[in-house]
Amino acid sequence: MRYIRIIWNLLKNFLMGLRILFFILFLIFIGVLYWEFFRAPKVKPDTVLVIKMEGSILDMPPMDPFTTRLAGEDIQTLQGVLNNLKKATIDKRIIGILLNIKHLNARFTTIQEIREALIKFKESGKKVFAYLEDIGMRSYFLASPADKIYLSPSGETFLGGLRVEIPFYRKKNVG
Repeated sequence: MRYIRIIWNLLKNFLMGLRILFFILFLIFIGVLYWEFFRAPKVKPDTVLVIKMEGSILDMPPMDPFTTRLAGEDIQTLQGVLNNLKKATIDKRIIGILLNIKHLNARFTTIQEIREALIKFKESGKKVFAYLEDIGMRSYFLASPADKIYLSPSGETFLGGLRVEIPFYRKKNVG
């Protein structure tokens, strides 16, 4: 009976230690999440906000944002970009935006919404600049509200237009 009580006390102490360990690990996990996702950035006065517009801009976040974030992937969503532009519009410390546009692959409706937010940003009296790797219709349309547009020295320009129409001429009957 005495050995059972000793074993039971050891088991209770072991389980209590495990609970404390898991509680400490939980607090560390919460701290890392706060640091990664909810920490407010420190912005100095007279700052130009750099917004990287690269690849696709999704309409909604991925189903598992934690895994993509831990893998180092930075997923851009339309709502996230619009929210950041609204915050920058009212933030007195930010004096301008530099759009860094590289291989943009988004729908025209998405680009149009971001463009309208950039126009509202400019209407607040702040400057917008754009730096493009290549100029295509989507990237040029997005950069069009900018005060100045810069192109990479090795960049290419292709402005095909939103609509292409090939004229057709019927052969004239000679006869």
